[in-house]
Amino acid sequence: MNAERAVIALAARGFRYILYVKETQDQANDAVQNIAAILESPEVERYYPLLSQRQVNKFGHSKGWKRDRVRTASGVIIDAAGLDTSIRGLPLEGDRPDVIILDDIDGKEDTLKTTEKKIRRITSDIIPAGAPNRVIISLQNIINPHGVFTRLADLDPGHPADFLMDRYVSGAFAQAPLPSTDPSKLGADVGALAATLMFLVQFLKHQLERQGRPLLWWQTILFTVVLGEAISGLLFYAGYGARVGNTAPPGAWILFGLVASGIAMGLKDVLTTLAERNKSEVVVMPPATDLPLPGVDGVVAVPEGSRPLVGRHGLVDGLPVQDAPDATGLFRRLN
Repeated sequence: MNAERAVIALAARGFRYILYVKETQDQANDAVQNIAAILESPEVERYYPLLSQRQVNKFGHSKGWKRDRVRTASGVIIDAAGLDTSIRGLPLEGDRPDVIILDDIDGKEDTLKTTEKKIRRITSDIIPAGAPNRVIISLQNIINPHGVFTRLADLDPGHPADFLMDRYVSGAFAQAPLPSTDPSKLGADVGALAATLMFLVQFLKHQLERQGRPLLWWQTILFTVVLGEAISGLLFYAGYGARVGNTAPPGAWILFGLVASGIAMGLKDVLTTLAERNKSEVVVMPPATDLPLPGVDGVVAVPEGSRPLVGRHGLVDGLPVQDAPDATGLFRRLN
């Protein structure tokens, strides 16, 4: 039985004033029109003739068979209300709704702010509009990780429902948890993320070096970590079904991004960049005068492991030190 047919059952059992609430006023109006069509059906007329007839005044005009309100000859009133508009015409002739139905009021794309606004609307306008002995019936599939019904079903520990405290929750979703926040259970692979990060970081470094703007050691680490956390967050939202800005990625996903970033940089690369952070470039200038030195005439002594400069007698710039033994030998003799 859906919510619209439930209205017929409630009216047949003696409830007199039913407020039917949907996410928007247009949706509520459409629902009331569907209820009116059911009331006029041959099945309802056969068993509940007065319930299927319109209420009329003494002149024979219908007192209420409109898009947002239905009044039957049996005295039943069904009003439509949307959470996006203010309630008009309540109470009606001194009567207040003894049944309030909340039907599909959550939206799949609702933000946390939108949900909070809907709750304020329900608690400040909808519920107080009912009679003291009102009955509130709520029907909705769980489609939003922080929606109104998610809270009513106690499935959002971070945002517990502080209204309708004496509620009874029925349905399979009452025991079914929302999607797991564990990266491995949502299809995330730390190795795949690390490989993606490695490719993206190396590509960017290559492009910047071609432009003459190489990344410093700390910039490389920072960029890798930030990029890893950003991709990890996007994977969380894609797998969890939440929207950016609604639900912050849990700690497991933050750690997931850090681990992937560390793998992407590699332990060797991390140690290398840290070792080179204090390394500076040394430029050795030719001597102002060519003073003959023992061993190699015109060659300036350089530290071991460095490249000798061009001398006056045959050393070629760029040759490894092992190709200029006299220069290194000179360094040893001078020290």
